[in-house]
This record gives sequence, structure tokens and C-alpha cells, in this order.
Amino acid sequence: MLATVKCLGVYISACSSFKCSYDHVKLKFHRALNCFILSKSFSELISIELVKAYCLPLLLYAVESTVPDKQDVRMIDRCIDVVVR
Repeated sequence: MLATVKCLGVYISACSSFKCSYDHVKLKFHRALNCFILSKSFSELISIELVKAYCLPLLLYAVESTVPDKQDVRMIDRCIDVVVR
């Protein structure tokens, strides 16, 4: 397990090159999705708007300022695919 440091909500891993960890982001996304949205009985349209307003910002926080590798991008895509299904 790599050592990580949290700085402004972004987890930076101890590597030879700059690398961020996105595992905590995935956990926060699924927690918000399960607890706040899927546990309630909303219509599909309301559920989609709630996901866009509350869950996607948790998943995409600081992605534009960091450099995710292909594996991290696939993880983010899989999280979004779960919501679409």
C-alpha cells in the first residue's frame, strides 16, 4: 500500500512521479448514490437530476487539475455506467 497525503481534498500517492489516488472519490460517490438517491423512491427524472447535482461533483472533484491515468479514467467511467443502468 502506498503512502498518501491529503491536500485540499486530493490524495497524492508517494511515487517516483506525480500520482493521485481516486479510491476515496469512488467511495464517496457510491455512498452518496446509495444513501441519498437510490434508497428513496423518486421518479427517474428527479433521480437523474439529483445524481447530476450531488454525486457527479463528488466523483469529478479536482479531476481537471490532476492527471488521471487510463485506469483511473476507466474507474470513473464504470461509476457513471452504474448510474446509467
